[in-house]
Amino acid sequence: MFSIYMPPVKHLIVMSTADAPPHIQDTPRLGDADFIYSGLTGSDVQAIHDNALELFTELELKAVSDTIYFILGNYDTPAGDRDGPKDRLKDTRDAINDSPHPASAILLEDLDETNEHWSNFYLKFRYTLIGTDYTFVIAEDNDGGHELELGEVPLETTFIFKRDYATLAIDSDLEYEKYDAMMATLFDLMEENDHLARWTSPDELRTLVMNVVEQPLTD
Repeated sequence: MFSIYMPPVKHLIVMSTADAPPHIQDTPRLGDADFIYSGLTGSDVQAIHDNALELFTELELKAVSDTIYFILGNYDTPAGDRDGPKDRLKDTRDAINDSPHPASAILLEDLDETNEHWSNFYLKFRYTLIGTDYTFVIAEDNDGGHELELGEVPLETTFIFKRDYATLAIDSDLEYEKYDAMMATLFDLMEENDHLARWTSPDELRTLVMNVVEQPLTD
């Protein structure tokens, strides 16, 4: 069973490097203007500022009474009628939003849907992360950008739902194919802290996700 860490009251500030979780202290922060805004004109920076305000407004409207879950994972959609990883992300979002609990879930693409000016994906991701409470990672493989995104999220408020291929493979060969050593190490770390669950079917995934959402928050 997962244990949940209760974060401080939501506030839209930028963490200093010293305040960041250990695993991301050496990465650029939103406050590192020389890195983040390098090569941008004044109007470009103003556009980013305006877009961030709109995004935060949308998040804060959701957060009046809700805990907001940021859903990450592989956005791949297979050809034909087969369900793919992105379908599991949408199903996770919808399960949380349709539940009677005071909770909302978003995919990154849900925000600023009509805004075509988020040319810097990293900035949109970072600003969204600041405005949400918990991150749920639906891990099915190493494909997509979620492995890099995992290097940015605070692990104490992140939960990983790992698709387990052990029963489908011989000598764990499929597991090794789907997840590299970096992901496997992170899985071990998260499991030690009760922030990892394993699933083999969409129904099992939904149950595990809702078990976390339904847990009372504790300090």
